[in-house]
Amino acid sequence: MESSILNRKTTNVLYLVTVIITGLALFGYTSYRAAHLSFTHDESLSFNLYIFSNASFVDIITMKLPTANNHILNTLLMDLCYHIFGPSELSLRYPNLLAHIIYMIFTALWLWKFENKLLFAAGFIILNCNPYLLEFFSLARGYGLAIGFMTISIYCFFRYASKSKISFAIWSLLAGIFAIMSNFALIYFMLGLYCAFNLVFLFDIANKKQNMISKFRGWFKMNIPLIASVILAFPLMYAPVSKLLASGQLFVGGSTFWGDTVNSLIMYELYSHVWNNTLQTIKILIIVFAFIGFALTTFGLFNEKLSSKTKSLIYALCLLSIPCLIAAILHYFAGTHFLMTRFALFLVPLFLMYLISLFDFISGYRAGLYPAVMCVCMIAGFFVYHFYLNHNTVKTEEWDYDASEREAITAIKNDYVIHFHNRQKISIGIFWMAEPALNYYREVKHYDWLEELNRDGVGGIHDYYYLMKDNIRDLPNIKLRLMAYYPTSGFYLFAKE
Repeated sequence: MESSILNRKTTNVLYLVTVIITGLALFGYTSYRAAHLSFTHDESLSFNLYIFSNASFVDIITMKLPTANNHILNTLLMDLCYHIFGPSELSLRYPNLLAHIIYMIFTALWLWKFENKLLFAAGFIILNCNPYLLEFFSLARGYGLAIGFMTISIYCFFRYASKSKISFAIWSLLAGIFAIMSNFALIYFMLGLYCAFNLVFLFDIANKKQNMISKFRGWFKMNIPLIASVILAFPLMYAPVSKLLASGQLFVGGSTFWGDTVNSLIMYELYSHVWNNTLQTIKILIIVFAFIGFALTTFGLFNEKLSSKTKSLIYALCLLSIPCLIAAILHYFAGTHFLMTRFALFLVPLFLMYLISLFDFISGYRAGLYPAVMCVCMIAGFFVYHFYLNHNTVKTEEWDYDASEREAITAIKNDYVIHFHNRQKISIGIFWMAEPALNYYREVKHYDWLEELNRDGVGGIHDYYYLMKDNIRDLPNIKLRLMAYYPTSGFYLFAKE
């Protein structure tokens, strides 16, 4: 008996060490990317519009300049890091690196509740060895921050569900508000969180022998923290959300859930490596796992006493399904778009948490233990292999065209010193998508000899041209020399002879 307990403790320590080593390696990966990746279009746009222009705190939180590019909490933290650490790519990305630490810590804490610690280790790999998700912890955008705060919210919610301590509910709701202020798409998550809290309240009230009026009063009292969170969040969200709605920028996306939300997430998660019927197979698996979860939770609800595993599965399913259901309702009744790609990124950890909860539930049955553990280990193995195939330190999946701006501006500076040093000003003709990043480098490197770039296109006579292959036909009929071709971004750099 003592030997068995000792072996279990030793095994648990090994699992914990595996998680710690994995976490440190992944944080090293995102940190390296944050320090070495060229600043992207959207990061640069946030910096140029709000940070470098000295926008005030009020200007940022009220969305004085209505643009979906302003992820409010991220913009505020970028501004703080700019004034403390300077304008380098790494310093402006510090907030999301911190969010990565938060995400790993709170996914580990959430997973630790599972009795089978193999699920803890394998689940950590599933939730964290995701190259597409990790990209956003290396960028100065609100997506990584939102998911970090969402994970805090989920952990605190599950702690409240098991302990009924009001402090956990308060922290969960506050973290949810911070997630929304990082990325407004997390409004969907917050609505799912409210529903999950009310499931906890209903389970609690159902076990009390009270009349209906007393139960209603108890339910209303339990909802006071939720009502308070709405009252707190509303004034923070009203001005920016109303301005984005008026300008049609709040939620951009597609017209179907399966065809746009699910397809786009799978394609970007797999880095477009979809072979034969892979896409259809994954969608079928999602439907199968969703159906199994619904069936098991429905069956569990008819039991006189719900087990903790059943409740955990129900809560995870609620947190995943309610945002999807609300997105569908808003689309069909209010005409909003279904979220796609990075805007729907928060659904990925929600689905994976649901999947892990499902296998934990199945493992609670004697006949289901080994199949569940084998499935989780196979999925974890897939994520390790997937990370191995798709990790990189030179580009991002959604902004691959920005991979070479830093390299290009350095090449232009070196060439300017040799060929144009007697000129006070030079200009660059560009493909418009490169404008924000090149203007960012122009400002932070104090290249006053370089004229401010615009989005007017390649037309006109310039000293340098930075463009993609399709723009070469727009070049003027002058003698040019090819300075460089950047295969990762697909850009060419020309100089006037």
